[in-house]
Order: sequence, then C-alpha cells, then structure tokens
Amino acid sequence: MSLAIKVEHLTKRYGSITAVDDISFKVERGSVFAFLGPNGAGKSTTIGCLTAIHRKDSGTVLINGYELGQHDDDIRRSIGVVFQNSVLDGPLTVRENLRIRAAFYGLRDIDKRIRSLATLIGLTKFLDRRYGTLSGGQRRRVDIARALLHEPDILFLDEPTTGLDPQSREKVWETIYSLQAKIGLTVFLTTHYMEETENAAMVYVMDGGRIIAHDTPTGLRMHYSHDELRLVAKDLPVLRRKLDSSHIVYRIMRGTLVIQPGSSQEALQILERYKADLRDFEFRHGTMDDVFLALTGQVIREPAEERA
Repeated sequence: MSLAIKVEHLTKRYGSITAVDDISFKVERGSVFAFLGPNGAGKSTTIGCLTAIHRKDSGTVLINGYELGQHDDDIRRSIGVVFQNSVLDGPLTVRENLRIRAAFYGLRDIDKRIRSLATLIGLTKFLDRRYGTLSGGQRRRVDIARALLHEPDILFLDEPTTGLDPQSREKVWETIYSLQAKIGLTVFLTTHYMEETENAAMVYVMDGGRIIAHDTPTGLRMHYSHDELRLVAKDLPVLRRKLDSSHIVYRIMRGTLVIQPGSSQEALQILERYKADLRDFEFRHGTMDDVFLALTGQVIREPAEERA
C-alpha cells in the first residue's frame, strides 16, 4: 500500500524546549492512524508541523508526496484539518458557514458541493439552522464537512470528540469511518479516549516529545496490558487458602481477589474449579487504557469506578 505521510527525524523546538524530538513514522494511504499522548507530549505540535502551521527545525516530512518546507501550499490544498476548537461562526447557518469557507478555495459549484457533503455526512436536516444552536455532535460533523469542502486526501483530527457525550461521539465516529470506507480517506487523529483507537490500523504513543511505542491495537494490548479475573468470595479466608495451596498468584483489592490469568481459557478453569466458593466474579480483557498507563505512567482521563 502507498504512503500518505512519511516522517523522518522530525524535530521542533521552542527556545530551550524540544517539543518534538527526532520522531519518525509512516501512515498508509486510506488508513486510520491514531496518535496518542498525555497533555504536553508534543502531539498537537506534531500535527501543527505536518499541516504546515508550525515550521519544523529539522527532519523530512512528505505529505501526499509533497515535501514540507518546499511545497507547503500543495500540502495545504491536499489536506483537511479539524481543530479542537471550531473556526466556524455561531450566528450563521451551517449552509452560510460552508459557503464562506468554500469560497476560500475558489470552488465553482459551491452549492452542489455542500449538498453532496450534507448527504454524505448527514447534515441535510440542519443545513439552515444556526451553527451555534446545534448539539456538540452536530457541530463536529459540520466541522468535518468544512474540512472536506476542497476534497482533500488526508483528514487531520485533533481530539475530535473531546467534550462530547457518548452518543455524539459514536455518531461522529460513524461519520468518520463511513467517509474512510466510501472515499478512501486517510485519517490522522489524536484522541484522549483510548477506546477510539481500537479500529485504527496503527497506534503511535508519544510522551515527552518522543515516540515510545507503536503497533496495532491488538499488538499493544498483547505487550502492555493484561486480563483480570476478579473473584468475590463467599468466605474470603477459605478461598485464599485454596488459591495459596494451588500456587495461584492474586492480590486483594477492596475485599476482591484479583488474578491475572494467562488466557481466557485459564480464567474459565479457575472459575470452574472454585465456583462453589464464589458469590460473584468479573472477567476483563486488557484495554488501551492499561496500555497507556503502562507506557506513560499517566491516566489521560478519569477511569471508571472499579466494580467489585
């Protein structure tokens, strides 16, 4: 598969601070590429460099075959960017906002392009409503339409669902994956929601300006997370003695026995063996949150309350 983005030894400094420190990666055309990192990791600066907003200090960047620093206007014409904060005007309708932005690109049949995007992204019902009156999820879909007006090959999304409720986040991602499938769009995203990386072709984790790990979501979970089996005993001391006699390693968390089985099959064997001693249990596969915590020692968002 051909490459949409190729980055080699990219570095960006602000005075004595190195925000992006000699990073390299590739993005396959037509894929979803996830870029993760805690606040201050350098991921937004990286997107700023790739989209020709910031000037890099060193390194080579190719976007759609165009070299950053040499063909920046060509790069800007071939990409779309959705920022964390919208650049659209609240008092104007969706249609008016899109018309104004389309004029920047010198598009000939603006209304036809807007109608096409409205159908593709699902904006038809609120095209003539004021942007500021829309829900968060609706506004974000309009932001995506604005970024796609000039038919770019690559869409950059900088934390596109931050602040949205779960239902709105799901609708936004339905839109993004539909676009990828229908028009072969390459999607480069940053996100604070680990579950949003599960459908990415490749995930890169950044911390302190450096890339500290990369793999498929499955590969990252395999290397940096673990499954957990939580047991609620009818009689805790009795079950502990039985586990000790079988040399099963566990820890106690708020009265719950926590075991890290080597596989789902091993978890089933433990449950079958000690089912008469159990009042309740929970089995949980390793998650991308576990991966992030293991790699950076930080939690991007507050974890859900543990269940006993």
